[in-house]
Amino acid sequence: MQVCFKAFLVIVLATVFAPLSSHAADNGPSFSCAGAKDIEAAICADAGLSAADRRLAHFYGEVKTDILGVGPSGQLAVQRRWLKDLNGDCGAKAWVKQFKSQAECVRGHYDTRLQDLAVSALIQDHDAAMAELRRTAPHDAPVYEAIYLYTTTDNPQARAAKVAAALTPVYAGIPDKKAVFSELDGPETPQAAAAADKAFVLFAQLYSGTLDTPLSWPCAAIPHRPGLIGALDGLWGSSRDNFLPQADCEIMAPQVPAFTGFVDTLQGDAPQCDGTIRYAGYRQFERLKAAALLHRAEAWKDEKVTPPEAGLAKYLKTHAQAAAKAKAALAQYYQTTFKLPPDRAAAEAAVIFALTTALAYDPCDG
Repeated sequence: MQVCFKAFLVIVLATVFAPLSSHAADNGPSFSCAGAKDIEAAICADAGLSAADRRLAHFYGEVKTDILGVGPSGQLAVQRRWLKDLNGDCGAKAWVKQFKSQAECVRGHYDTRLQDLAVSALIQDHDAAMAELRRTAPHDAPVYEAIYLYTTTDNPQARAAKVAAALTPVYAGIPDKKAVFSELDGPETPQAAAAADKAFVLFAQLYSGTLDTPLSWPCAAIPHRPGLIGALDGLWGSSRDNFLPQADCEIMAPQVPAFTGFVDTLQGDAPQCDGTIRYAGYRQFERLKAAALLHRAEAWKDEKVTPPEAGLAKYLKTHAQAAAKAKAALAQYYQTTFKLPPDRAAAEAAVIFALTTALAYDPCDG
């Protein structure tokens, strides 16, 4: 399986997709079916799976660059993990453990990946993304349409009208609207939800809180409508925050691995704080990382930087070289991408580094 699936792996993960043959473009997958075996053969034998593979190749091509156009997104690593899971679950006879057929197993994996890719591509490839989301996530599709309209409609009056119209069926489908939207003074009508950034974000958070699986939030919306970064905030300060919208910023924002790798490792190494407020702290940590990568300075301009507590200070001293590289990488990124003068870039990188490491080390104090 691993050997015969190699051609598929190469084609799907290529940073630039080669033009498909006319036969493949019409009814075959994105790879050659010559000598196909196992999963490849299952895809080639099923018109629906072949079409799904073509759509997956299309969406992957759309989101292989980060949302600011700086460089590669993080989708390559995600694609590799997805392929590994696909191989492990659906290859050889593995699929018999949970599925009626190999095709059913492959189809489920493709649907999950296609939905994620469609969310990431929502702002730049609206029509194709919405067609996919209406198929894979029909219940949430009107919300994604509303996110797109809220992000891309510049005129406030037109935006309010379009978004309210998109949300009308969503509100109609919630059995006890008052119980959901009266909490925390949430917007109780589509018109109220469409009125302003904070109201729209609160709608999305409360709506996501009603779902079994959190709503996905396209990071690409934030550069267009910066107030939408509020969807990444905590809300309840409890485990309920795990059901708030989950953004794809870690994948789709520009990649600064020295910075994100350091703060993520620090969070993993830090002692676990007690109290349910940590859930809000975890979200604030992710929000601050996203703000740093998108250079949304309003996210930290009012924050006060204080000396690190003893435990964090010791950690930073022990890992001084990696910490210095993290700050330097972020400062260089600000110079290159946002054309900041070196002194200002270094100063901002130092502030965001201090705030992010403090949250990573102790989210309960965020």
